Amino acid sequence: MRISKYAWILGLLVSNARAQSFTAADFSQYMGLSAVYANPCWIAASPYARQSQLGAVGASFDNDYWALEAPFTPWQLLTGTVDPQYKNANGKIQWQPDWLTRNDGAASVRLSTQVEFRGPAFAKQLGTRLAWSTQTRTRSYLQVLEADPSLLKWAETAGSGQSQASGVNLGSAFHLQSSAWQEWAGSLAAVPVSNGSLRIRLGATAKLYMGLGYVEAKSAGTRFKLYGQDSLTVFNSDMQWSYSSPRAIQALTGSILSGARPSLGSISGIGLGFDWGAVVEFGRMGDAKWKAALDGKPSFGANPYRAQLAFSFLDMGGIRYGNELTSVNIFNDQPKTLVWDTAVWAALAQGQNALFTSLESFAQSELNYSKTAQKRSVRLPATWVMQGNYRFNRWLQLGVQWKHNNQALALSSVRVVPRFESKWFELGTPLALQAGYRDFGAGAFLRIGPVWLGSDKLFSSLFQNKKSDLDLYAGISLGWKLGDSSKKN
Repeated sequence: MRISKYAWILGLLVSNARAQSFTAADFSQYMGLSAVYANPCWIAASPYARQSQLGAVGASFDNDYWALEAPFTPWQLLTGTVDPQYKNANGKIQWQPDWLTRNDGAASVRLSTQVEFRGPAFAKQLGTRLAWSTQTRTRSYLQVLEADPSLLKWAETAGSGQSQASGVNLGSAFHLQSSAWQEWAGSLAAVPVSNGSLRIRLGATAKLYMGLGYVEAKSAGTRFKLYGQDSLTVFNSDMQWSYSSPRAIQALTGSILSGARPSLGSISGIGLGFDWGAVVEFGRMGDAKWKAALDGKPSFGANPYRAQLAFSFLDMGGIRYGNELTSVNIFNDQPKTLVWDTAVWAALAQGQNALFTSLESFAQSELNYSKTAQKRSVRLPATWVMQGNYRFNRWLQLGVQWKHNNQALALSSVRVVPRFESKWFELGTPLALQAGYRDFGAGAFLRIGPVWLGSDKLFSSLFQNKKSDLDLYAGISLGWKLGDSSKKN
């Protein structure tokens, strides 16, 4: 198999882009509406009287089982300096299967993947003391905790059409969860204090959550053997499945892997959520023009404060699923075997839910099976964020951000972002300890007019030949009516 430089780079972007880490975008003055997802106060800190975000996107995949370990770095691939021994007669990179390594010796492995779409969104300043915005966002995620490596090994062999026996012991800690939801939100920010040396902003966002699908599986001890695409033998099981519809798992994984939005026609849950935020700005800049904007009428064309400190608490709330949420309990202590025919896999390849139907029929007839409808509230992973920004002069700034999540430590991070910022051009270098403060990354951020693109681990990934996490976020944000307070309306 051959692999081109562009195919490899694209693969890194798609499989390792991290959602919800639009780090450098959270600091930008000239695209403040994008930062409303990190702190509702930023809509009142923008130099624009009106602004909109047409859209932004991110995606992620993290695991501790698969790793790409090529004998050259992505930078060597881009610059054409790869050793000729790794190329074929046509000068193209010759892909070697052993470059994809597996952690088969691990007792258990973790996987998580997510996709996020932001926008459209719109914000408007109301005088110099108030601002409001409305915005949308769609998020999908899938995570598996402490799975047996043999399960992933079987998935590979089954996907390639091979028939290979693989024993799997899910153990007592196996937990799969997948969910997708869309949020419609409105934000309001106020500036109760504004004078020559201090400005305080307060803001809140109210959200309507619409659950687009939910699947959860827990095991209290299950052992089975898979034989490629041929058969499945369950020796003992003690599992519980909950799902919003029989097609939910297929619809959710399909949207996550393809990067598409889940269908709004599958709404099966609804809920409310809130974000809270505060920003304190203090200190004068040395520039005389900026000082002149401080006399009770702050300019929309520039923020004249030396430093900013911000705090926010995000995603307080959850989604309530009604009686459409189904709970299935499966138990057995004697071996039972299910034989699949080729029609099941052919139907699955065409997008039909034949595999799920086959498994459910087998459980109903051969295992101890019970099925009930239930109501459940799914809490979202609330996150708090502390952020600071210091201006050395009108163009050079240094930002610091601490994001922490008690429920999902992998979403926690500490980031430092030195950057150059002007109205039409912005360049930054995010430095981050992320993935639960374990992984260090050095990235880059670029904005040209309304278009922006960023990565928190670009440089780290380019110069490592072992698997590198490359995160990517991009979007288009617009602002207009840039001027003094008398022209804001």
